Formats: sequence, C-alpha cells, structure tokens
Amino acid sequence: MQKNVDLKSKTSFKIGGVADYFFAVHNSLELQLALDFAREKQIKPFIFGSLTNVLLPDKNLPLVIQLQAHNNLDNLEDELEQNQGEITVWAGEQMAALAWATVRAGWFGLADFASLPGSVGGALWNNAHYGAAFISDVLVSVTYYDLQRQQLMKKPVTELNFAYDQSWFQDQSVVITEATFRLQKAQDSAALTHQALASTTKRKTSQPYDLPSAGCFWRNPRNTDHLRQLFPQFAALENVSAGFLIEQAGLKGKKVGGAQVSEVHAAFIVNAGGATNGDVRKLARLIKQTVAEKFNINLQPEVVLV
Repeated sequence: MQKNVDLKSKTSFKIGGVADYFFAVHNSLELQLALDFAREKQIKPFIFGSLTNVLLPDKNLPLVIQLQAHNNLDNLEDELEQNQGEITVWAGEQMAALAWATVRAGWFGLADFASLPGSVGGALWNNAHYGAAFISDVLVSVTYYDLQRQQLMKKPVTELNFAYDQSWFQDQSVVITEATFRLQKAQDSAALTHQALASTTKRKTSQPYDLPSAGCFWRNPRNTDHLRQLFPQFAALENVSAGFLIEQAGLKGKKVGGAQVSEVHAAFIVNAGGATNGDVRKLARLIKQTVAEKFNINLQPEVVLV
C-alpha cells in the first residue's frame, strides 16, 4: 500500500488526480486484503486494470486498487499442451503480452490482440474486438470477486451476455480476477506470427500513438435508414464508424483546452498537452451534440468516465 500516489502518470490519458491510498495487487489474495483495508477504513475503492480505457477525475480518489501483471507466462506453452489448448490467466496480465506468448507457443485465437493496450480483465469487461474477432470468441469461463458476497465466483462464457462493447460485468459490482481461454493449435506458425504483426501494424498506422489517449473514445453506432441514405457505401454494415461520422461533422482536429479530436482517427480524443478531465468532457459533449444534430445519432462513449 502506498499513500498520495499520482494517478496521472499511471494512465494512458495522462489525466487524473492523486490516490490517497493506492494498492497494486498481483493475485486474488492481495485483492481481498486490499478490499479488507477499504472496508476497515469505510472507504469506497476504485478498482482498475491498466488504466488505459478510463478518464479519471482531476480531483483526488480516496482509495485505488490496480490489478497489475505478475508476468507469470513462462509456463504458458506447457499449460497449453497439457490442457489441450486451455489456459487460465490472471486478469491483471497485459493483453498484448499474453497474446504474443500464445503466438510464440504456436496457438491460434489471440493473435489479433497482440497490440491491444490494457489488461486481460479490461479486455473482457468491454469485450475487446479487432475486426470480426471478439475476445469472448475464445473464452471458456471467468472467475470474479463478488464485492457484495465477498467471495470468488465463476461463470461460463454463456452466462456473461457478451455483445459489441458489452458484457455482464458492466452492470455488476464485481472484479474480474481470472479468465480461462480455449485456443487451437496453429498449423502454420509463420502465418500466425504474420497475423499478429499485421494487426499490430494496422493499429499503429491507423490510430494516434504520438499523443496520450484512452483509446477509441466512442462506440461505433448502429446503422440506420437515415445513415444508409446519406452514406450508401456503408448500407450493408451493421455499425458505422464513429470516427467517420465525427469527421463528416467537421470536428477532426477540434480542440477544447488541451483535449483534441485526433487528426489521425477522429474517434480518438487525445491529450494534446495539459488536458484536464473537464476539457475532455466538454469536447465529448460538443462531439455528441454535433453528431446528434447532423445525423440523428446518439454517440455513446467506449471509454469509462469515472
């Protein structure tokens, strides 16, 4: 446990205040000990993974618990072989590190997530996706800590209501602690590596990596008859790119304080220098209002607004 920890330096957005108490936890036991401390102090805990997909307030948070990687991936290949493609990992592990470890071991299923920022738990909470691939596609089950029952529990993937940018966890008072995935043995290890490298290259060339952000800020909205009339090239799509709509609304590069609509990908809000929570929220409101007026679309944030 640490006191007075600067959260700004720990977030990918480089926005946030100070944690009065900060716990870095690396397994379920440490998580429960941190939660015991919070209950003893009667302080509401804020629980995060890698802090890559959140917008923190500028003010202090009383108690923060962060699930951090313990890099226990050394025996991954043996575990995959022994369990016929099944592997159970701690939710605080970095998603990209896990994906690359499975690629090196020669197993197919997570290669598309080799450049995904954030933790395994965060990827599950938001059902991370790349193209048509969703993290839930290769998921077997999830172990989580129920904050009300104060115990570890487990659910199969069929009971977790996964959908586009959605999961059962988003409406629950729980903390994801472990995930079990089922992968397939790759027939061509070179092709598997190429797939991982291709997804990494595409992300780096199509997304803003030069400035701090919390990733894609907006969910891609459902397509509508009105949008199909305006943009017939997307008529067959179920969802339309939020970045495309924002750019068509004339907002690419728009700034409010230190927050800016990315010049690279308009679905990203970036910290162009000294941005605050207030700057980002004002810009987000402007984007939401403008897109609603022009296209009758109600954009929803993908980033968690704390």
